[in-house]
Amino acid sequence: MDCREAKEIIPAYLANAATAAEVGQIESHLAVCQDCRAHLGKMIDEPVDVVVAKPSARAASPQPAPVPMPTPEVKAPVKEKMKAKNSDNQLTPLDYGALIVGILVLGFLLSLFIKK
Repeated sequence: MDCREAKEIIPAYLANAATAAEVGQIESHLAVCQDCRAHLGKMIDEPVDVVVAKPSARAASPQPAPVPMPTPEVKAPVKEKMKAKNSDNQLTPLDYGALIVGILVLGFLLSLFIKK
């Protein structure tokens, strides 16, 4: 990297808008070039508006949009369906299967404790 390229990238570097590759190149160049270090010092002392067209590798990732909560108008039909379904109090075959498995597990655990 030569001084001309470095001086073009320094404003983006100061604005944390340079890519990772550019940051590496500019830092390597600044380590050996007194003129560009002086230019960087002047840029730090004088605020400069920087317009960067490309996205930054260092830029923070955008935050996801918040998920909207359902309105009462949307919730009401769902609540009605839930009430209608629960008012039946009918057990499905899956409910009976879960009940039987629960009883068997409980019986097994009790048998372990009773034997001791």
